[in-house]
Amino acid sequence: MLSSLISDKRVVVCSGAGGVGKTTTSAAIALAAARTGKRAVVLTIDPARRLADALGMPGLPSEPAPVPRDLLDRAGVPPEGSLHALMLDPKQTFDALVRRLNDPAAARRILDNRLYQQVSGLLAGMQEYTAEEKLHELAADPRFDVVVVDTPPTRNALDFLEAPGKLTRFLDERVLKWFAPQQRRGFGILQRTGKLVGSVLGRIFGEGFAGELQEFLGTLGGMTATLRQHADEVREILASPRSTFLLVTAPEAASLDDALYFRRKLQELGLPFGGYVVNRLHPERPATSEQARDEAGRALAREMPEDAAAALLGRVEATYERERARAARDRETIARLQAEGRAPVVGVPRLEGDITDVQGLAQLVDRAFVPGA
Repeated sequence: MLSSLISDKRVVVCSGAGGVGKTTTSAAIALAAARTGKRAVVLTIDPARRLADALGMPGLPSEPAPVPRDLLDRAGVPPEGSLHALMLDPKQTFDALVRRLNDPAAARRILDNRLYQQVSGLLAGMQEYTAEEKLHELAADPRFDVVVVDTPPTRNALDFLEAPGKLTRFLDERVLKWFAPQQRRGFGILQRTGKLVGSVLGRIFGEGFAGELQEFLGTLGGMTATLRQHADEVREILASPRSTFLLVTAPEAASLDDALYFRRKLQELGLPFGGYVVNRLHPERPATSEQARDEAGRALAREMPEDAAAALLGRVEATYERERARAARDRETIARLQAEGRAPVVGVPRLEGDITDVQGLAQLVDRAFVPGA
């Protein structure tokens, strides 16, 4: 059952291919934790609004928003349990980081800097890095017992894991100090590149651009020590026994290949793997007996001409056999995953319709978090 994979975890990261139900699974895990009395928060890095849809909320901010208490009551969450949700906003997250790491006057200067305003949303690894920064913030927040992270599709999720190293390399002090003003000699970018280059920059980008570039990079250079520390701490959090990665997949070959690929990457990175969650499984159905077929044929023949009854029965049988074949393929999928390192595999049955509110999530929890599901 799914609860056995996450019962003692502080951070749960759900990854997998697109369209396999990662967001719904993440929301269900957070709700299941809340139903045990824990204070859970679920963060989606995916810019789509699927998490808000799954919770039945009109939208989500970039800071933790509580799911209304009346909805939690109807979903079986005790008074001591709670559920918050948020959707990553990279720009707002990085702006908040600038404010935290600088005094108010310095923060205002960098936030008002034209260059910062233009490129803060375009820094290499911006979305993935700010996701790490937000995870760092949530993991240290005493309001929450469990943090569930809904990542983008597999290949982008790898960027999420590797982003801190990429950004800190970009912000390497050896590079940025070249641009920062030097206290003793006063060598800023204008002095080092010469008046000619400064003049060219001014003509192309406007008066004062070179100075703004110097201030922008100099300020970021002053933040690198903290950024690097946060990146190291997030790495420690994700590698900790209190964290786990769940690979969410569906019983299709492409989704399965993505999950197995990500499993290998987790092994290479030394990150804890909890197991697979296989969504949308078709239920197993028994083979049709001759007796049942004959009884169905006689019942139909009483309601319609014999030829029409036989034709309808044939179509029903064909549909039923297709469903049995799909269920068999689903079981083969689970067997293949179990053969890959004997990893835990939790199967979640296919549900009718989309989940659009907390009560729908509660039904999913009832079916996926119980023994034998």
